[in-house]
Amino acid sequence: MGTTEETRAVHAEWWSRLNAGDFDGMYELVDDNYRSWSPSRGWIGKQETMEFARFFRTLLQEWFVFETPVITAEGNRICTATASHALLKNGNVYNNHYHFLHVIEGGKIIEAREYNDSLHVAQVLGPELERYRAEHTPEG
Repeated sequence: MGTTEETRAVHAEWWSRLNAGDFDGMYELVDDNYRSWSPSRGWIGKQETMEFARFFRTLLQEWFVFETPVITAEGNRICTATASHALLKNGNVYNNHYHFLHVIEGGKIIEAREYNDSLHVAQVLGPELERYRAEHTPEG
């Protein structure tokens, strides 16, 4: 398990890359066995997370502006509370609120949980997300 200082350092670099919209840089800090969870997607792996993030970026007129985060760290876990604002190509405003939990080991993020306002997501991006899900859900 890493120290709180190591965890903060990895997270600070990840946060900087997120704010810059640097997906490749962000995912350099993510372990190959990474998994993430959110209310709308459940658990997915690194590749699926990257694919969804790239799709989501196509919906934005410009990259997110994030509020200054509130961060709490202990050992290999770090929590971030923040909000984002972005104009969407569909004319809506994306203004979501988040609580992220990251678990960091060996200088890499191994797990993420993203708690957000899923009602807001559905209200401003419903049709776009339904299309994405239809195209990316295995036939069963």
